[in-house]
Amino acid sequence: MKKIFTLIAVAAMAMGVNAQEKVILSFDGLSSANKVEFEGGYTLQITGNEEKELSGGNNITVNDATKKSIKLSNGAQNTLTLPSGKSASKITFHSYINYDGGTGNKDMAKFRTSYWSEVGGTTYTAESATLMTQFLYTYNNENGKKVTTYGAWVNGENNKDGKFDAISFSLASAPNVITFTNTGEQACFVIELELTGSNNINTVKTVEAEDSAAYNLAGQKVADGFKGIVVKNGRKMIQK
Repeated sequence: MKKIFTLIAVAAMAMGVNAQEKVILSFDGLSSANKVEFEGGYTLQITGNEEKELSGGNNITVNDATKKSIKLSNGAQNTLTLPSGKSASKITFHSYINYDGGTGNKDMAKFRTSYWSEVGGTTYTAESATLMTQFLYTYNNENGKKVTTYGAWVNGENNKDGKFDAISFSLASAPNVITFTNTGEQACFVIELELTGSNNINTVKTVEAEDSAAYNLAGQKVADGFKGIVVKNGRKMIQK
């Protein structure tokens, strides 16, 4: 006699589909510190060595926009904390190697293989990681001396060829806190996060729909012209 309906409100677009947004974190507008806070409540801290500071590197291009890179403390673990309620499914480091090889093959031989050795609790080796690119340049310095160097900048100049790495890591557990550590030469980078939206059911409620039909005491549906005691919308009444 009563019809029961379950109403389900789903988040954003469709059930089972994550609503995603991307966030870019750069050093624009920040000052050197062990812990820096970005717009929107994101924070980054050198947790592996609290005496060290994050600072600004050279500008790099990220998704066709110019951003000031973050210069990390080489080899120390960093901790990126997202605002409450935010989580990330993917992190991308847009980066370059901050290394001046000096002059001659002797210094070039000192260049260390560089990569992200730990991201989100997962460790990587030189064999399993995506290596940072070793950009090679030869130029004449201010004294007219020929210099060969690795890295994405030359004598303080921005990367002439616009070559920057973009190394991505999927974060299976969609964490709110992400740690990462580099190995090798110092890296300068801009972070790009792919956030994961809620795909949960927001509201589940049961409602009773109004039923205009009338039933006799035996539970049989009766016509509108029926006279006597009837049950309508769960209530007994006399229909005249």
